[in-house]
Amino acid sequence: MLLISGVSLLLLNGISRQTAVGLSATLAGVAATALIFLLFSRLLHLSGYNTDDAEALLMAGDSTGMSIRYLLLAGVMISALGAVMDVAVSLAAALEELVRANPKMKRGALMHSGLNIGRDMIATMSNTLILAFAGTGLNTMLCLLAYGYQPAQLLSSDYLAVELAQGLCATLGVVLTVPVTILIAAGLLHHYHLRH
Repeated sequence: MLLISGVSLLLLNGISRQTAVGLSATLAGVAATALIFLLFSRLLHLSGYNTDDAEALLMAGDSTGMSIRYLLLAGVMISALGAVMDVAVSLAAALEELVRANPKMKRGALMHSGLNIGRDMIATMSNTLILAFAGTGLNTMLCLLAYGYQPAQLLSSDYLAVELAQGLCATLGVVLTVPVTILIAAGLLHHYHLRH
């Protein structure tokens, strides 16, 4: 994750304060997503063995030595990475632009502006994540209904629990990325512009 994020952000912005803020906030957001998913997976008794591909992965694991226990967590982290990085980098860029436009901007005002900008990002990115998870699960849901699963069976199925946990945890990761980005950016950008 660190390598993917670091290379992407360096290619986008080079070595800069914006890259530092974006990378730090991205890593914090993905780490938060992972911790939240670990909590959800314990509460809902989810593991890599609850997925559609578990049987095939177990057979592959027998011949390769691959462990599937943490594949579900890795999938959630990868799914959240793009959304979290998008929010962190966009918010860091907006806050840096605010500080450039008004170098005397107080830290509190910068944080308040960041929350206003971040609120819109949370709404759009959360919708994007939920719709992406719903879209990938649509075919499976339709197949299960075609095979005679009742809606009550679907609601209590491992499949739906995994899909909901993935969507909710990635969304919570995005939500938590906003204040983390604001705190890092306010400290780093405000401190830098005070000295220059």
